Amino acid sequence: MANTYFDGDGLLRKYGNTKTVPNYAGEYKLYGDLREVEVRIDLTLLSATALIVSDQVFFPKSVRIEEVVLDVQTAVTGSSTLSVGLIQSDRSSVIDATAFLNAETQTNMATVGKKITYDSTTTNHGTKLGVTNTTVGYITATGTGTAFTAGVVYVRIRYRPDTQ
Repeated sequence: MANTYFDGDGLLRKYGNTKTVPNYAGEYKLYGDLREVEVRIDLTLLSATALIVSDQVFFPKSVRIEEVVLDVQTAVTGSSTLSVGLIQSDRSSVIDATAFLNAETQTNMATVGKKITYDSTTTNHGTKLGVTNTTVGYITATGTGTAFTAGVVYVRIRYRPDTQ
């Protein structure tokens, strides 16, 4: 990212060719209070260091995380695990590396078209499922173990404003 800098407020600013890079995440309105953030993750880009999946999408605070859906687009190979979490906007302080997904195995992501829905009772669910998120942050992905050699997944995070 040669064409970037942090402004006086600590926000990442882009200019030149880096400003036109495609975004692989977005927020969608669903009817009622429910909202959804979707991120596309190319697993071959992951390492043990948290990778911010989108510079344009912040995950809000004061929302209750209802469920996470993992949708396999390209069969996953390699013997790593996938975790999806949050990092603060300063890009250096990890809020929770396993907020949404905690160490999902390659074996569960090996079939194209497979969808796995996580809530606070399922295996490999994130630590923030079923509770209120208290800090704004970027969504991150981490791969641990031997690197993924192939695989693309979509992760959909569904949440609603916490009214309590």
